[in-house]
Amino acid sequence: MVRPERPSHTLKIISANVRGLRTNIGDLTHNCVLRHSADVVVVTETWLNNEVEPTFGKIRGYTQWNRRDRPERAGGGVAVCFKEGVQAQHLDVVPPPHMEVMFFRVLLADRSAILLCAMYRPPRQGPASLQYLTGALDDLMLEHRCRHVLVVGDLNHHLEQHAYESLLTVQGLTDHIDIGVARDETTSRTVWLWDKADWASLRRDLSHTAWGTLLRDGAENMSRALTSRLLALQRRHVPHRDYTTKPTDQPWFGYRCRVAAEAKYSAWLRFKRNPTRRNKDLHRAACRRMVVSSKWAIKKWEEDLRRKLRGSGVGNKTWWSLVKEKQGISRQDSIPPLTKQDGTAAVNFAPEKTQAMVVSRSPAARPAVEGRLRFGGVPLPLQEAVKVLGVEVARELRFDGHIKHIAKKASHKVSALRRVASFLNRGGKLLLYKAQIRPYLEYAALSWMSCAASHTRRLDSIQRRALRLVDAADPPDPPDPPAQFEPVSPLDSLEHRRDVAALVVFHKAQVQGVLHLAGLRQPPRVATRSTRTVLTSGDAVEVPRSRASQHQRTFVGRVSRMWNIFTVAVPHIQEMNTQSVKLAANRWRLLKPTPLRLVIL
Repeated sequence: MVRPERPSHTLKIISANVRGLRTNIGDLTHNCVLRHSADVVVVTETWLNNEVEPTFGKIRGYTQWNRRDRPERAGGGVAVCFKEGVQAQHLDVVPPPHMEVMFFRVLLADRSAILLCAMYRPPRQGPASLQYLTGALDDLMLEHRCRHVLVVGDLNHHLEQHAYESLLTVQGLTDHIDIGVARDETTSRTVWLWDKADWASLRRDLSHTAWGTLLRDGAENMSRALTSRLLALQRRHVPHRDYTTKPTDQPWFGYRCRVAAEAKYSAWLRFKRNPTRRNKDLHRAACRRMVVSSKWAIKKWEEDLRRKLRGSGVGNKTWWSLVKEKQGISRQDSIPPLTKQDGTAAVNFAPEKTQAMVVSRSPAARPAVEGRLRFGGVPLPLQEAVKVLGVEVARELRFDGHIKHIAKKASHKVSALRRVASFLNRGGKLLLYKAQIRPYLEYAALSWMSCAASHTRRLDSIQRRALRLVDAADPPDPPDPPAQFEPVSPLDSLEHRRDVAALVVFHKAQVQGVLHLAGLRQPPRVATRSTRTVLTSGDAVEVPRSRASQHQRTFVGRVSRMWNIFTVAVPHIQEMNTQSVKLAANRWRLLKPTPLRLVIL
């Protein structure tokens, strides 16, 4: 009998933090690897050392474990094995000594390759490992001709969130595991065992109740007293259990399934502590009871659902709600009105296309305005951020979300540049970066230049990543013409280009008097005396005073300080045109360090 082959376009990978491979190899093999027929198995925290033989734990049908153990201390460790038939090559990469990482080149069915990185980062290691990956992945992919990259393992990224987000943003990666989703709240209900109720005692207590004393003072109080009495007797004579429904439970997963699942887990813990034949049989019996309970619960739930759908009192809304619940689709809460109150069509105003936002850092600002802002009689919902001409403006004016968005788009462009880098010389790669990637990093830069330096450094990391691709060695064949060896002018930093653009725009507003830039003009500085340490000129402007670092990084706050220094170094600024100011600003900025720290005077 020939086993049907699985489709070759799928690659199934299992990643597990086993916390001891020697004690958990059986559970990993039978419940994970063989059950799901994995192609690649990556385990972290193997807790192995050089005393464990290389052939330990070999799974039938899989290669031996490729291991990276901790040589000096206990804990940690990474191990990887592949299914027989998977073409994988262990790359001889020498990472920093503190890193527990291995790299593999896996060949796919279309003859392309992916770079597989199996890594474990201890919780107290710091961001050095993540920073190494940020800078080394492109070089490894170019050297070994890999089209995609896959990082698998336990990175403990929640302890180094900033470095982890920089890795995802700069490399253009996507986290396929840690995806936050909305979850329902836990609910509790009481399960009454009516078949085990003590009906005789219940009747006796009801007959001995002083109803004349209990039921008095009006119908409302009488009904409340009667209900309280009946519920109290019910709790006393009817056995019951409080059942808590978890958000992850299936709709058919009830009390009986919960009991079977807890019994199965208890049997597994007993077998894990004492792996005897009897405990193994008890665990298998508990698994069979769990399967029987699940099938019964699913059948019962489907029968109840069919009975509800066949009922005479089921309307269209209830019927479609049950059908969508069966399909796993959330029903729409409300349908917007299609006509106005006077009967005319509502075509003049679309509230869903209107964006409203309260610009404030105070948490009490939004509740104070919520529901009071109306347009055409319709209250406008307030948003955390709005998009204006491609720039995402948040209510706190921090622009961190916008920076992350443009960095992600630019990193995807750099990944595309890496795929075609082997067909271009250095000049062609640099020209492609300037034309297709750098505009993403500079679009409307003067509006978000007040963001924190930690966010702009991500953009600098993307440019450094692109320059590493540009400076990478060209392929040896076919031979390139001599023109490729002509020197290419180095790139200016992104901060340099932003500062030059800011000075040019401020010259248009301050000297040329462009009308639409009139709001950026600043009053001239009153002081006319210079000292040996502080020079001034007749073109200096007043610097707005502020103790907030974010306000000092805004366009007016930063460019006014640069303008005062620039006008001292460059005379006759009033006679210059835009091109002359651009060249002078570029030469002046080349003499200054990057990053440029401006002293508050």
